[in-house]
Amino acid sequence: MDSIIICNNIIKKFENLLIINNVSFSVDPGEFLVLLGPSGCGKSTFLNMIAGFERPTSGDMLVMNNKVTKPNRNYGFVFQDYALFPWLTVLGNVESGLFNKTKKEKKEIAEYYVNLVGLNEFKNEYPYKLSGGMKQRVSIARALAYDPPILLMDEPFGALDAQTRKVMQQELLRILKDFKKTIVFVTHSVVEAVYLASRVIVLSKRPSNIIYEEHIDIEGERHFTGDKFNFYREKILHYLNHETGVRE
Repeated sequence: MDSIIICNNIIKKFENLLIINNVSFSVDPGEFLVLLGPSGCGKSTFLNMIAGFERPTSGDMLVMNNKVTKPNRNYGFVFQDYALFPWLTVLGNVESGLFNKTKKEKKEIAEYYVNLVGLNEFKNEYPYKLSGGMKQRVSIARALAYDPPILLMDEPFGALDAQTRKVMQQELLRILKDFKKTIVFVTHSVVEAVYLASRVIVLSKRPSNIIYEEHIDIEGERHFTGDKFNFYREKILHYLNHETGVRE
Protein backbone atom coordinates (compact mmCIF):
# COMPACT_ATOMS: atom_id res chain seq x y z
CA MET A 1 0.00 0.00 0.00
CA ASP A 2 1.43 3.38 -1.02
CA SER A 3 1.55 5.95 1.75
CA ILE A 4 -0.73 8.96 1.28
CA ILE A 5 1.50 11.24 3.39
CA ILE A 6 5.30 11.04 3.55
CA CYS A 7 7.38 13.25 5.85
CA ASN A 8 10.99 12.66 4.85
CA ASN A 9 13.90 13.98 6.96
CA ILE A 10 11.95 17.03 8.07
CA ILE A 11 13.89 19.82 9.77
CA LYS A 12 12.08 22.96 10.85
CA LYS A 13 13.64 26.11 12.29
CA PHE A 14 12.07 29.39 13.32
CA GLU A 15 14.88 31.89 12.83
CA ASN A 16 17.73 30.20 14.75
CA LEU A 17 15.50 28.01 16.93
CA LEU A 18 15.47 24.34 15.92
CA ILE A 19 11.94 22.96 16.43
CA ILE A 20 11.95 19.65 14.52
CA ASN A 21 15.14 17.68 14.09
CA ASN A 22 15.25 15.31 11.11
CA VAL A 23 11.93 13.50 11.58
CA SER A 24 10.56 10.95 9.09
CA PHE A 25 7.26 9.08 9.09
CA SER A 26 4.52 8.12 6.67
CA VAL A 27 0.75 7.71 6.86
CA ASP A 28 -1.21 5.02 5.02
CA PRO A 29 -4.62 5.63 3.41
CA GLY A 30 -7.41 5.25 5.97
CA GLU A 31 -5.06 5.45 8.94
CA PHE A 32 -5.89 7.48 12.06
CA LEU A 33 -2.49 8.77 13.18
CA VAL A 34 -2.14 10.72 16.42
CA LEU A 35 0.88 12.93 17.08
CA LEU A 36 1.50 13.17 20.82
CA GLY A 37 4.18 15.08 22.66
CA PRO A 38 5.09 17.93 25.04
CA SER A 39 4.02 21.51 24.39
CA GLY A 40 6.22 23.29 21.87
CA CYS A 41 7.61 20.15 20.23
CA GLY A 42 6.20 20.96 16.78
CA LYS A 43 3.04 18.84 16.60
CA SER A 44 0.91 21.62 15.15
CA THR A 45 3.80 22.68 12.92
CA PHE A 46 3.71 19.22 11.32
CA LEU A 47 0.02 19.69 10.49
CA ASN A 48 0.72 23.12 9.02
CA MET A 49 3.51 21.70 6.85
CA ILE A 50 1.33 18.81 5.65
CA ALA A 51 -1.41 21.31 4.80
CA GLY A 52 1.02 23.60 2.99
CA PHE A 53 0.56 26.55 5.39
CA GLU A 54 4.27 26.33 6.28
CA ARG A 55 7.34 24.91 4.55
CA PRO A 56 10.04 22.70 6.08
CA THR A 57 13.46 24.27 6.48
CA SER A 58 14.77 21.12 4.83
CA GLY A 59 13.38 17.72 3.91
CA ASP A 60 10.42 16.72 1.76
CA MET A 61 6.72 16.71 2.56
CA LEU A 62 4.76 14.60 0.05
CA VAL A 63 0.99 14.16 -0.09
CA MET A 64 -0.58 11.80 -2.63
CA ASN A 65 2.85 11.53 -4.32
CA ASN A 66 3.10 15.29 -4.82
CA LYS A 67 5.49 17.63 -3.04
CA VAL A 68 3.58 20.05 -0.85
CA THR A 69 4.24 23.64 -1.90
CA LYS A 70 0.95 25.36 -1.05
CA PRO A 71 -2.48 24.65 0.49
CA ASN A 72 -4.93 22.65 -1.60
CA ARG A 73 -8.28 20.93 -1.28
CA ASN A 74 -6.91 17.50 -0.42
CA TYR A 75 -7.23 18.47 3.24
CA GLY A 76 -9.98 19.32 5.65
CA PHE A 77 -8.55 21.23 8.62
CA VAL A 78 -10.24 21.31 12.04
CA PHE A 79 -8.74 23.90 14.40
CA GLN A 80 -8.86 24.08 18.19
CA ASP A 81 -10.48 27.53 18.11
CA TYR A 82 -13.30 26.46 15.73
CA ALA A 83 -12.46 29.18 13.10
CA LEU A 84 -16.13 29.74 12.24
CA PHE A 85 -17.38 32.80 10.38
CA PRO A 86 -19.47 34.73 12.96
CA TRP A 87 -21.60 36.40 10.28
CA LEU A 88 -22.73 33.04 8.83
CA THR A 89 -25.26 30.60 10.25
CA VAL A 90 -24.39 26.98 11.00
CA LEU A 91 -25.60 26.05 7.51
CA GLY A 92 -23.72 28.97 5.96
CA ASN A 93 -20.46 27.97 7.65
CA VAL A 94 -20.73 24.43 6.33
CA GLU A 95 -21.58 25.71 2.85
CA SER A 96 -18.59 28.08 2.90
CA GLY A 97 -16.14 25.33 1.96
CA LEU A 98 -18.13 24.22 -1.07
CA PHE A 99 -17.04 25.54 -4.45
CA ASN A 100 -18.15 24.76 -7.99
CA LYS A 101 -21.56 23.72 -6.70
CA THR A 102 -24.97 25.16 -7.45
CA LYS A 103 -26.84 26.93 -4.66
CA LYS A 104 -29.17 23.94 -4.39
CA GLU A 105 -26.29 21.45 -4.23
CA LYS A 106 -24.54 23.48 -1.52
CA LYS A 107 -27.67 23.55 0.61
CA GLU A 108 -28.31 19.80 0.19
CA ILE A 109 -24.72 18.85 1.03
CA ALA A 110 -24.54 21.22 3.99
CA GLU A 111 -27.86 20.02 5.39
CA TYR A 112 -26.68 16.41 5.16
CA TYR A 113 -23.52 17.07 7.19
CA VAL A 114 -25.24 19.38 9.69
CA ASN A 115 -27.71 16.57 10.33
CA LEU A 116 -24.84 14.05 10.55
CA VAL A 117 -23.26 15.98 13.43
CA GLY A 118 -26.62 16.33 15.19
CA LEU A 119 -27.21 20.07 14.68
CA ASN A 120 -30.20 20.11 12.34
CA GLU A 121 -32.39 22.09 14.76
CA PHE A 122 -29.62 24.71 15.06
CA LYS A 123 -28.84 25.05 11.35
CA ASN A 124 -30.10 28.64 11.16
CA GLU A 125 -28.36 29.83 14.34
CA TYR A 126 -25.18 31.92 14.45
CA PRO A 127 -21.99 30.73 16.18
CA TYR A 128 -22.38 33.05 19.19
CA LYS A 129 -25.48 31.08 20.22
CA LEU A 130 -23.65 27.72 20.20
CA SER A 131 -21.73 25.92 22.93
CA GLY A 132 -18.07 24.97 22.39
CA GLY A 133 -18.97 21.39 21.54
CA MET A 134 -21.58 22.52 19.04
CA LYS A 135 -19.13 24.91 17.38
CA GLN A 136 -16.65 22.08 16.96
CA ARG A 137 -19.36 19.91 15.40
CA VAL A 138 -19.88 22.68 12.83
CA SER A 139 -16.12 22.73 12.15
CA ILE A 140 -16.09 18.97 11.59
CA ALA A 141 -19.15 19.15 9.33
CA ARG A 142 -17.52 21.91 7.26
CA ALA A 143 -14.29 19.90 6.93
CA LEU A 144 -16.18 16.79 5.79
CA ALA A 145 -18.61 18.57 3.46
CA TYR A 146 -16.31 18.96 0.47
CA ASP A 147 -15.14 15.34 0.86
CA PRO A 148 -11.35 15.69 1.22
CA PRO A 149 -9.36 12.43 1.47
CA ILE A 150 -7.35 13.78 4.44
CA LEU A 151 -8.48 15.37 7.70
CA LEU A 152 -5.97 17.33 9.78
CA MET A 153 -7.16 17.98 13.33
CA ASP A 154 -5.20 20.29 15.63
CA GLU A 155 -6.27 19.61 19.23
CA PRO A 156 -9.91 20.03 18.17
CA PHE A 157 -11.27 19.18 21.63
CA GLY A 158 -8.58 20.84 23.71
CA ALA A 159 -10.72 23.83 24.74
CA LEU A 160 -13.71 21.74 25.84
CA ASP A 161 -14.60 20.62 29.35
CA ALA A 162 -13.81 17.00 30.23
CA GLN A 163 -17.33 15.64 29.76
CA THR A 164 -17.97 17.43 26.45
CA ARG A 165 -14.54 16.34 25.24
CA LYS A 166 -15.39 12.69 25.90
CA VAL A 167 -18.72 13.05 24.09
CA MET A 168 -16.98 14.66 21.10
CA GLN A 169 -14.38 11.88 20.95
CA GLN A 170 -17.18 9.31 20.82
CA GLU A 171 -19.04 11.37 18.23
CA LEU A 172 -15.95 11.69 16.05
CA LEU A 173 -15.57 7.91 15.81
CA ARG A 174 -19.31 7.58 15.08
CA ILE A 175 -19.19 10.22 12.34
CA LEU A 176 -16.07 8.78 10.71
CA LYS A 177 -17.24 5.17 10.77
CA ASP A 178 -18.84 5.46 7.32
CA PHE A 179 -16.17 7.70 5.76
CA LYS A 180 -12.85 6.44 4.47
CA LYS A 181 -10.61 9.30 5.60
CA THR A 182 -6.93 9.51 6.46
CA ILE A 183 -6.57 11.49 9.68
CA VAL A 184 -3.61 13.15 11.35
CA PHE A 185 -4.67 14.32 14.81
CA VAL A 186 -2.66 16.37 17.33
CA THR A 187 -3.26 16.08 21.08
CA HIS A 188 -1.60 16.36 24.48
CA SER A 189 -3.87 13.67 25.94
CA VAL A 190 -2.69 10.06 26.13
CA VAL A 191 -6.25 8.90 26.85
CA GLU A 192 -7.55 10.71 23.76
CA ALA A 193 -4.72 9.29 21.65
CA VAL A 194 -5.37 5.68 22.66
CA TYR A 195 -9.14 6.04 22.32
CA LEU A 196 -9.03 7.45 18.79
CA ALA A 197 -5.88 6.28 17.04
CA SER A 198 -4.90 3.34 14.92
CA ARG A 199 -1.30 4.48 15.49
CA VAL A 200 0.36 6.87 17.92
CA ILE A 201 3.68 8.65 17.37
CA VAL A 202 5.26 10.15 20.50
CA LEU A 203 7.52 13.13 19.86
CA SER A 204 10.29 14.31 22.18
CA LYS A 205 10.58 17.77 23.62
CA ARG A 206 12.10 20.44 21.35
CA PRO A 207 13.99 19.91 19.10
CA SER A 208 11.67 17.01 18.47
CA ASN A 209 12.28 13.58 17.11
CA ILE A 210 10.30 10.35 17.36
CA ILE A 211 10.90 8.55 20.67
CA TYR A 212 8.16 5.92 20.43
CA GLU A 213 5.54 4.54 18.07
CA GLU A 214 2.63 2.23 18.86
CA HIS A 215 -0.06 0.60 16.73
CA ILE A 216 -3.33 0.49 18.68
CA ASP A 217 -5.03 -2.85 18.12
CA ILE A 218 -8.40 -2.77 19.88
CA GLU A 219 -11.15 -4.71 18.15
CA GLY A 220 -14.78 -3.63 18.17
CA GLU A 221 -16.23 -0.58 19.87
CA ARG A 222 -13.72 1.38 21.91
CA HIS A 223 -14.16 2.29 25.57
CA PHE A 224 -12.14 4.36 28.02
CA THR A 225 -11.49 1.33 30.19
CA GLY A 226 -10.47 -2.28 29.73
CA ASP A 227 -7.25 -4.26 29.83
CA LYS A 228 -6.08 -3.42 26.30
CA PHE A 229 -6.90 0.26 26.64
CA ASN A 230 -5.03 0.47 29.95
CA PHE A 231 -2.09 -1.49 28.52
CA TYR A 232 -1.59 0.98 25.66
CA ARG A 233 -2.24 4.01 27.88
CA GLU A 234 0.36 2.96 30.46
CA LYS A 235 2.91 2.03 27.82
CA ILE A 236 2.65 5.35 25.97
CA LEU A 237 2.49 7.31 29.23
CA HIS A 238 5.75 5.69 30.34
CA TYR A 239 7.62 7.07 27.32
CA LEU A 240 5.96 10.48 27.56
CA ASN A 241 6.65 10.79 31.28
CA HIS A 242 10.26 9.75 30.77
CA GLU A 243 10.65 12.48 28.16
CA THR A 244 9.02 15.22 30.25
CA GLY A 245 10.65 14.19 33.53
CA VAL A 246 7.40 13.26 35.29
CA ARG A 247 7.92 10.67 38.02
CA GLU A 248 5.74 7.58 37.71
